[in-house]
Amino acid sequence: MNKLAYLILVTLIIGCSSSIADDYRKTLDSLEKQHQTELNKGERMMHLEKEYELVMDSMLNIVYKDLMLKLNETEKKNLRTEQREWIKKRDVEFKKLWKSIDEMITEIGFAPQDERMFVYSQKANFVRNRVLELVDKIEER
Repeated sequence: MNKLAYLILVTLIIGCSSSIADDYRKTLDSLEKQHQTELNKGERMMHLEKEYELVMDSMLNIVYKDLMLKLNETEKKNLRTEQREWIKKRDVEFKKLWKSIDEMITEIGFAPQDERMFVYSQKANFVRNRVLELVDKIEER
């Protein structure tokens, strides 16, 4: 099943549940297990990491929007500010990750797929950690 379709299906199921934070965590765990199962096949690994990064970004958007629905206007403003700061931090971190790839291309003329795969993996984990932070905020509500 396409990962995005799976994500949407799981999100719909979550909407019908009583413990949203727990369901988000279960969804993240399920996505990670599915991702690892695919990686273990040893095929298209860089593509899978890139796809997983996009799935984590989609999860971030879903959880962020869900959290925003639960907040009053002051809390929404604070979360927007916090998210903007996180985005700045993310951009700096991602730039650092790609810098090593750019340096490698300058030095040897190419970047091995393993190196690029590692960057996509690090980016996905960075976003996943933010998703978990937002899930914790939902749980606090």
